[in-house]
Parts: sequence; structure tokens; C-alpha cells
Amino acid sequence: MKMTRQPHDQYSKEALLEILAFFGGKSEAQRFIHPKEVYYADISFEPPPTLTKTDLEKVGVLGDMIATPCLIEYFWTPPTQMETRLCLMKLFSWHGDILREAKRKQKEIKAKNLQQLLPKVLPKLWILTTSASQEFLASFDFKPHRSEWCEGFYFVGEAMNTGIVVIDELPETLETVWLRIFGKGKTQQKAIETLATLEDQEPLLDNVLDVFHKWHEDTQAQDHLTPEDKELLMILSPAYEKSRTQAIVEGVLKGRLESQRVFVKSWLQSRFGDIDSALSPVVELLAKLPPEESTRLLPKMSREELLARFGQEESK
Repeated sequence: MKMTRQPHDQYSKEALLEILAFFGGKSEAQRFIHPKEVYYADISFEPPPTLTKTDLEKVGVLGDMIATPCLIEYFWTPPTQMETRLCLMKLFSWHGDILREAKRKQKEIKAKNLQQLLPKVLPKLWILTTSASQEFLASFDFKPHRSEWCEGFYFVGEAMNTGIVVIDELPETLETVWLRIFGKGKTQQKAIETLATLEDQEPLLDNVLDVFHKWHEDTQAQDHLTPEDKELLMILSPAYEKSRTQAIVEGVLKGRLESQRVFVKSWLQSRFGDIDSALSPVVELLAKLPPEESTRLLPKMSREELLARFGQEESK
């Protein structure tokens, strides 16, 4: 990914890409947009046909946002009116690309109805901003749409295919936590603290926490920390500690497994000579047993007994 001037933008986009990568499909950072001057959208996402509602529910309201093709533009500081117009330009340029591709296909297959070649759902623009003033929202006629979306979501006319998410206005629920981690200050801190307590989200959760872990380490490695840097370290610390602890635990378990594998292999070689292709799976299965169990079985079982028992388990 092309580095941005703001590290907050860089790591937030990297974390967003990790979330989107979990669902498969086609994700791009710095998507090429080509009017006379070249512009790049922060992130584009086109969900795969296999993506299910259950998958999307893992990330709450963010899942509703990415259920259809979309551009995501992220702002650590509130966007200006011009920046917002550029976001809209990128969206409509993408719509133009889709129209041109449909026209090309229409010529190739001599189709009579261009509408049949256009996707049923045109990409949507989502602008994520840590905060936004009511004056700014009013200048684009952004209005809340609370019947379908929670507080903090604003939309313009339906034909614009555009929504803005004001992160510091989102309710503090599990449904919004995957968006609130891209806020700042206490909003981000509370969200990361919540994220660090979640379970059963692997590998999605681990991948995102690893991004925040790296962000913490890179900030900590700076020669001169500003007050903002120090505040950021405090905010990122729950994610850093969980990711670090997980890495340590995985390293210990991996080391134990390797040690047990060497022990089992040594025992089998001393009894049966070289480990052939038939015994190789037995080594792996015995290594995964508790040490006291493998130690009890190795002296007692013959080669045939080992193959009969663990060969059957391998084939299940």
C-alpha cells in the first residue's frame, strides 16, 4: 500500500483491508481513478458471490456497509468540502467505468438493452470520518437515516449512492465496534479495549490486532514522542498486549510441539529404523498427544499396532 502522510490514515486503511480480506472478494488499496488528472480512492471492495449474511454479521454494521460494492474514503481529520467533492468524483468515475464496460460488452454481443449489462447495484461511497460538524453535514444536505441505520450515519439523495459515517457519534455497542476502532481519542480507546476482549473471531480479530500491534511498535520506536504520540500509545496498548500475548502463547505451543515431535521420531527410529511414508503421519499424531500419553504408548505398541491405530485416525 502506498504510504500516506498521516500514519493514522495508513494503519486504519491497513486494518480495514485486513477486515475485507477476511471475506474474500476483490479489495484494492489506492484504486486507480482516471479523469484528466489521476486520483486514487482509499479502498474499493467488491464482495464475492460466496459472502453470506453470517460472515458479514461478524463485523456488525460494517458488514451492512460492505454487503455491496463500495468505495471507502477515510479521514482522521474531518474532510473539507473540496475533499468530499473529490470523493464523489471518484465514485462517479467508477460508475462511468462500469457504464463504458457495459457499452463495450453491448457492442461485442450486439445486445439491445444496455440495462441488462449494468450491475443491479452500482458501487456506493462510504466516507468515514472521526468527526463532522453539523454545519458541514448541512452544506451537503446529509441527513440521518435512523430507520435502517444507527445514529452516526448520514445520507444524501438515494441516487447519489453516498453515505457518511461520523464515528464519534456511533453508539457504543458491539455492532459498531469495528467502525469505532477507526475513531480517535476516547472513542478509539474504548473500541480497542472492547475489541481486545472479544473471542472466537480468529483469524479476523488477530489480523486486525496485529495491525494495531505494529502501529504501537512503530510509534514507540520514534525518537521524539509528541503528546499525541504518547496518547496514541495508551490507546493502542490493549490491542498491543493482546497481540503480543497471543504471539508468545503460539510460540510456546509451537516450541512444545516441535520438541515432542523430535522425541517421538527419535523413539520410533530407535525401534524401527528410518521413518518411512507410512510412519510419518504417526509421528505427527503422536506428537500432538499429551507427553505422558505418548511416553506410555511408544514402548508398548508394535509398528503394526501403531499403524492400525494412528493410521485409522489419519484417514478419518
